[in-house]
Amino acid sequence: MFATFFLLSYAVTISALWGGFAWQLIGKLQLSNSNKVLEPGLDIWLGLAIISLPISMLHFFLPIHFGLNLLLILPLFIPALAFKKIAHERWRLYKPLLAKKEILAAFLTALVCLLLRPGTGDIADYHLQHILWATDYPMVQGLGNFNRPLANNNWWFHVQALFGMQGLNHLSLFIGNGVLFIAAFIWFANTSDTLTRAHQYLRFVFLLFIILTSTTAFVGAVTPDYVITLSLFLLVDLYLRKESDLYGSLIIIICAWLLTIKATAITFFMLPLPIVWYWIKHKNIAQFLKTSAIVLLFLIPWIIGNIWVSGYLLYPFSQIDLFAVDWKMPAWLGEFERFVLKQWGRVPYQDPKITATLSFSEWIKLWFAQLDLMNRLLLIGSILATPIVIWKNYKNPYLLWVIIFLLVGFALLFNNGPHPRFLFAYMVSMIALLAGTFGPSKSLNLLPEISKKLLFILFFYLFLFKHNNWYLGPENFVYPKPYPKPAIEEKLLNGQVVYITPNNNTCWDQFPCSYYYIDSIALRGSSLSEGFRWQTMPKP
Repeated sequence: MFATFFLLSYAVTISALWGGFAWQLIGKLQLSNSNKVLEPGLDIWLGLAIISLPISMLHFFLPIHFGLNLLLILPLFIPALAFKKIAHERWRLYKPLLAKKEILAAFLTALVCLLLRPGTGDIADYHLQHILWATDYPMVQGLGNFNRPLANNNWWFHVQALFGMQGLNHLSLFIGNGVLFIAAFIWFANTSDTLTRAHQYLRFVFLLFIILTSTTAFVGAVTPDYVITLSLFLLVDLYLRKESDLYGSLIIIICAWLLTIKATAITFFMLPLPIVWYWIKHKNIAQFLKTSAIVLLFLIPWIIGNIWVSGYLLYPFSQIDLFAVDWKMPAWLGEFERFVLKQWGRVPYQDPKITATLSFSEWIKLWFAQLDLMNRLLLIGSILATPIVIWKNYKNPYLLWVIIFLLVGFALLFNNGPHPRFLFAYMVSMIALLAGTFGPSKSLNLLPEISKKLLFILFFYLFLFKHNNWYLGPENFVYPKPYPKPAIEEKLLNGQVVYITPNNNTCWDQFPCSYYYIDSIALRGSSLSEGFRWQTMPKP
């Protein structure tokens, strides 16, 4: 427990400081004409994005162990960077928040979720393995050849590795999702006089969903899908503010960061297009060019990283084949990956080849039947909300653009593997727009104080009753209970020991591990750090 508490507190503090520093840089680059200090919660979000950039670039040469945190701490003592001023600003903003019971409840809830160490499926299959590879080795060429999903160059795993606890026989402790949960709660629980009542209703729906996620595995796990979901809420919220032009560059920078986390976030760049058009229309070309330069600063090293781990610009899309490198993954492997993701999203735990033979009317019934109650309510609610929201807001082009953006994103993901966790953000956002559309006309008045009391009660309900599996004994006082250790098989790969799970099982902290073994794979050199290649190219 102590280690979890320390890491969570440390990561929140460091991210808030770096977010404040990044906001100052944005102001000096004249990417915002606001003199406002960045609000609590949003600074943590921006800080996580900014921190991921240098850490991911260093990862080409170094493993991301806890010692790299010195690179974040040392600049805090350099007066030239004005961190002393930033620290005072952050403390002034956060000091009154620390006395609020709902903020304490949010922190404790994140702590409990992390102590539970939940997670199943691909969390154990490759998410943890990806973080452990980043912890032990610099970026490995052809890593996707060892385990296909590791070809995804995901910067959220780099942030998780940075703020994680490693080295104790791979007793993993990664708190990134808990940090974002706290940041999201602080941001959406804060009300402002500048927000319309309709906007406050919209934010309340986002906040309520964020709280409900504490009953799931997302907060305590390492999945990047949680980052994508909460960040889409943030982008919609910033875009719909009256002062959205002050946040224009920030929205685009966050979009660039999210693309380094999940390739499907490329659709997020659609949202700020009206802001870009406004810049061009008013001949603010300088802001457009400066913002584009920052976007490229994120995307260029990310693309190089994609090539490093897979041989392609963007795995699993092998159509653009520009590089003749010996660690390149077979093109058919990418095609198979897309096929599996699509069919598995439609009907999980069924042979993808069988699912591919089903018609839409056949698989949609199976898909809906496996949804739990919450997912069904979100789906039905968003479907009912969509035509109403369009009907009430079609004369508002700014809001209509948000609706189109949500529909496009939902349609693309639904068509390419409709797993519920990929669709949360779009369904909840549509319901939030409905609340914002009709909230002001209703007699029910969820004013800020009433909302906070309700959320405070709900937090402690979750803390006391929903997390009944939480156990704190003497052996868990410092470190949380370990992950499961399923049976695994040892294999020799050019003399190096690797672990393979039998019968497509999962592996947790057992490293390096894969849920399949391919005889055609070989090391590119004499050690795992030199990467993987194919000895012979098998037929698809």
